[in-house]
Amino acid sequence: MRQQYRLLGLCAALVLGTSACTVDGNAKYTGGGTLNSAGGTGKAVITINADTCGGNENAKGRVKYADRTAIDFEAVGGVAATATIAKAGVCGMGDSGSLDPDESECICEGWPAAVGTYVSTNPAAPGEGVFRACFLSTRENDVGGVDPNVVLVNDISFVGGPYDGYFNHGTMSGNIKTHACEAPAEG
Repeated sequence: MRQQYRLLGLCAALVLGTSACTVDGNAKYTGGGTLNSAGGTGKAVITINADTCGGNENAKGRVKYADRTAIDFEAVGGVAATATIAKAGVCGMGDSGSLDPDESECICEGWPAAVGTYVSTNPAAPGEGVFRACFLSTRENDVGGVDPNVVLVNDISFVGGPYDGYFNHGTMSGNIKTHACEAPAEG
């Protein structure tokens, strides 16, 4: 699966003539929910509280993620990690010159994104690496009797550490809200 993921990112970069993507801008995201496991029979659970309204140098917040039935990680009891936010904003084109998707902060140009350092919370799989997520939350007013919030998850992935190569995507049940950053006081 990891090789297919790398080839997909590399092919997309070559076709578009792009380099590694970065997460830019100031943003605040809160929320959470569940989505189907990455190939397993259960559900993956995510909560996010990311705030870079004061700039990425003042990033704060965490992401908690668990996918206990993830294929390729069932021998260690699945994926469970907490990530400290380093950047939150919109995934855009970078200028690193790299075509390796593992060197990108995100792989979903134009989508809201968050990136940070994760630490495994699963004692059977200790270690740390990079956590990436891209998602788009919309509100459907004509859904009729079901939750009108639709969260499309383009990418949840781990690079390095015990969960290297993990990738999940799909429609999430729950909500991730985008909050406006307050304008700096003029003075």
